[in-house]
Amino acid sequence: MHHRTIPLPSSALALLLTLGGGLAAAAETPPVLYGFDAAGTVAQRALEQRFDAAIKPEDQREWLRQMSAEPNQVGSAHDEANARFMLE
Repeated sequence: MHHRTIPLPSSALALLLTLGGGLAAAAETPPVLYGFDAAGTVAQRALEQRFDAAIKPEDQREWLRQMSAEPNQVGSAHDEANARFMLE
């Protein structure tokens, strides 16, 4: 099986380099979140950072252990226990 290399026209190469530079610049300045203005974006990102900092891996492991300890058929006792656990 022969593989052919398709030559890339210089205009396409220039476009890729231009887009790549734009992506690098965009990575430096986070965009405004959809549905927020600039100030709201800053506040929302701060809120999300506080939320992420409050998540503890050991709590997540315990939650997973509880929820997956038994099969979860609809109407089973364990399914009901999981529903009550989630309500708490």
